[in-house]
Amino acid sequence: MKLARLALPEMERFVADWYAVRVENAAERQASVDDLNRILRDTDQEAIRELGANPLLLTIIALVHRIDAVLPDERVVLYQKCTETRLSSG
Repeated sequence: MKLARLALPEMERFVADWYAVRVENAAERQASVDDLNRILRDTDQEAIRELGANPLLLTIIALVHRIDAVLPDERVVLYQKCTETRLSSG
């Protein structure tokens, strides 16, 4: 079985839904959603968008974003952060 890649609108919806169940404060939640979706739409962040097309990796990207509040610009650093986050979250 192969996972279908997410299109940008699906990634944005995922981010909104993901934060909706994790952040109670509406203003904080919306700020986080807006920030991560801005990153996903940014043409200079193609590597992050490519990774985010995979639902599992998008979940990990959202975790990294929530924990660190920023995403690394370099793909290798993002992979490292994703790996660290996955290992520490169980």
